[in-house]
Amino acid sequence: MFRTQFDDSALFYASGESLKHQYIAASIKNQSIYVEMDFGDNVMSTILTDDLTRSYWHNLTIYHEHRTVRIILDQQMKILEVPGTVSGNLLFDPEIYFGGGPDLHKKKGLASHNNFVGSLKNVYYDDVSILYELHRGNPKVHYHGVLEAEFEENEVNVIPITYPFATSHIWWPINHAEEFNIKFDFRSSRPAAILAYSDVTTKDGNGYWEVSGV
Repeated sequence: MFRTQFDDSALFYASGESLKHQYIAASIKNQSIYVEMDFGDNVMSTILTDDLTRSYWHNLTIYHEHRTVRIILDQQMKILEVPGTVSGNLLFDPEIYFGGGPDLHKKKGLASHNNFVGSLKNVYYDDVSILYELHRGNPKVHYHGVLEAEFEENEVNVIPITYPFATSHIWWPINHAEEFNIKFDFRSSRPAAILAYSDVTTKDGNGYWEVSGV
């Protein structure tokens, strides 16, 4: 189960190589769950739409039995049939990912390449409780994140980001150039830095503005 206030993130990814590449990918995008899978020769996908970013709990189940895959989001269900031309088996690598993962832009089938921000509970793979194994320190289950894992429900209102290099930055296009507002908290180990910058073009010529910390 999951709940979030943020659209556009990866929920689950598993893949493997047997004779051919196989994968299952589940993402949140445009208030919908996008599920795509490939058993080796044929890509199958479906979309289940709901109001997913209001911090309500939602239950997502992907159930594979023989040549049938059922994708269930709360009270909705979609059924996908595996073509008879491919094997009905999925052979995954030992590492599967919940709520994100490394190099998401390289993962086939994901509708989003962003890590999930929100809360998870009752996370099962087959009959294994992933969060229980993580909480008890099972070395086969790893948590990766900027902050420590919190085994309780907390609202996520701020998403922090760390710039590891002096050249790191975020580029953001401005659609309405007449006026804008920016607001952010920051901390730095350097005594001086440029916090925000933009080139400016007006009827009087070209220029720029910047916000600096000194």
